[in-house]
Amino acid sequence: TRITECNINSNDYSGIIALSSDNLEITDNTLSGNDTQDEGITISSSNNCNINDNSLDKNRWFGIHLANSSYNMLRHNTVTNSDEEAGSAGVYISHSPNNTVTKNKINSNRQGILVWQSSNTTVSENIANSNSGTGISLENSDKSLVTDNDAHKNGVGIGLSSTDNTTITSNRATENLKGISLSGSNSNTITTKNYVRNNDFGISLMWSSNNNTVEGNDVEGNNNYGIYLFKCNGNRIHENDMDYSDSIGVYLEQSHNNNITENTARSSGSYGFDLFHSNHNIIRDNNVTNSTNIGIGLSSSNFTNITHNTAESCNRGISLRWSSHNNITDNEANENNIGIYMFQSHVNNVSDNEVNGNGNNG
Repeated sequence: TRITECNINSNDYSGIIALSSDNLEITDNTLSGNDTQDEGITISSSNNCNINDNSLDKNRWFGIHLANSSYNMLRHNTVTNSDEEAGSAGVYISHSPNNTVTKNKINSNRQGILVWQSSNTTVSENIANSNSGTGISLENSDKSLVTDNDAHKNGVGIGLSSTDNTTITSNRATENLKGISLSGSNSNTITTKNYVRNNDFGISLMWSSNNNTVEGNDVEGNNNYGIYLFKCNGNRIHENDMDYSDSIGVYLEQSHNNNITENTARSSGSYGFDLFHSNHNIIRDNNVTNSTNIGIGLSSSNFTNITHNTAESCNRGISLRWSSHNNITDNEANENNIGIYMFQSHVNNVSDNEVNGNGNNG
């Protein structure tokens, strides 16, 4: 069955609704809700459908809604202004695994693309801009792929909530409040040059987002934090560029057993790396230079290994305050105002560091 080239406006519930109808093709339709129609296109208990090249505007709840439907393709649709209700979204996929959302323009909605309890979803090559909530959001949707999307000027660019084993790769997330954000999401991979710039928070992991890998991303020039961890454990932060953060390159609070290795955090407005109440972390082989205040700082943080880092041309290269039982070894802390600084910090091992040419104290 094919539904094509229809002009559908201002119905009470849905412009097009398909119930238990497989192998549909819905293409080249224009659906405007004029803020009265609840949903533009509704697909329920229907599989192997193609929803392509449709234009949907001003639907109260959802532009396109998939419910209990699998193996569908949403491609080349334009969905705007689904923003009347608190939970409204341009595209909403619920209880629907194994769908693909690709090459759509989802702009100026409450939520852009919202995937809920729908595993193995592929979200690729979409433009999700100027949505007041999240541009692309996956909730309770494990083993999904988010790749090659552009999320610009949203509340959150790309967000995972209670979603595990998902890959986020090669996306652009710019000028959002949060570029890429995980909450309660585990064993995910954020990798391969996601371009995450000019957000307030670049990449944030919060509320027991554990055992994730954040690797090889461009996280430069964010307004507050490049990478931000709050109450998250066992994560790997590796080979990311976090230069020119207005405040802090990498920030950890109440986050333990994380590995932070081979990153660059140059020219931060305050700290390169800042750990607060965070224990048993490893900070190794990072390049942290030209921070206005502190290169690598520990505050009330214990049992951390800081080794083989370059912390130079800062006010303080490496700083410990109220922090004990840490190992500071084989670092280069040269040409700072103070090379290595400790305040009320006890039983630390500071050995085999290179601390030369500092303006005040080594």
